Amino acid sequence: MTLDGSGSAQRTTSGLSVATHTITAVYSGDVNYYGSTSSSLSYTVTIAQAADGAGTMTVSPTTVDIGQTVTL
Repeated sequence: MTLDGSGSAQRTTSGLSVATHTITAVYSGDVNYYGSTSSSLSYTVTIAQAADGAGTMTVSPTTVDIGQTVTL
């Protein structure tokens, strides 16, 4: 994924079944910044997605600093 101008990235998927899934963000680093891996988060899908695969997951807060907690 690529960060946008505000430093945000977005990932869309339609392949999550009704179950609990573990999500981890990984940044491999570059010449300016060290790589890092987020803490794992659990995301539970409780109902099947619409037939067109549409669904939304909201992240709060929308801007995150290193070490800050993120809620999905």
